[in-house]
Amino acid sequence: MKIFEFSVFLISVLSIIISIHLAKKGNVPRIRKIICLEALDELVGRAAEMGKPVHIATGMSKLESAEAPIVAAGLAMLGHVAYLCGKYKVPMRYTCVYGYNIPIAQDLIKSGYTRGGHPELYSDDLIFYAGDHQQSYSAAMMGYIMRERPAANMMFGGIKYETLNVLGAGAVAGAMQAAGTPRLYYQPFLVASCDYSMIGDELFAAAAVVSGIPDELGAIRGQDIIKFIATILVIISVILASSGLGSLFLKLIGM
Repeated sequence: MKIFEFSVFLISVLSIIISIHLAKKGNVPRIRKIICLEALDELVGRAAEMGKPVHIATGMSKLESAEAPIVAAGLAMLGHVAYLCGKYKVPMRYTCVYGYNIPIAQDLIKSGYTRGGHPELYSDDLIFYAGDHQQSYSAAMMGYIMRERPAANMMFGGIKYETLNVLGAGAVAGAMQAAGTPRLYYQPFLVASCDYSMIGDELFAAAAVVSGIPDELGAIRGQDIIKFIATILVIISVILASSGLGSLFLKLIGM
């Protein structure tokens, strides 16, 4: 049992390490087109045409928690949206929780507007701190959306039960909406409320694409290899169990 588990663990680690190494050497994996990511141009372009702002949030999850990778992916999307807003000269509003998110957001949004060609559009007022409570966070976003009627509303990252309320307010306000989270429990809310949504791990892939960092792109390929191996093991297990050879297979792997 332990030998089999260690072998799977070793193969998983090596898959990611080798994939990252290959990506650094220039063998960058091709990430398939993610419809929601491609549609962000449309959402920000709509805001430019209407002369209205874009609203974005990255959820309640914390950077110092086990959900840090989800938060980091959401912040990568924040930087990309800021770039698009700079490109199309659109004002944006980022509603955040936790004080440490403020300097991070300031840097990402300022860099995004600079890459977009309009650094003069950046202002610290683009970031709104709603407090560390989910109720105040939800109320701040819903109030802003209903007052300002942004042309686009986006939620990417560690979003939680505020999702349905905020996306519902966006739908009432007539905003085009896009959202994504690997927390599959909230996936039905995104599909029902958004024009475009990312399904599960698509958020990590989209964050790797917009960042362009070889380590992240390589890690995506490594994770796909692990998933492929896991799928093959499941299929083999089902076939052996169905044919009555399951006990023999368990003996072979030492279980």
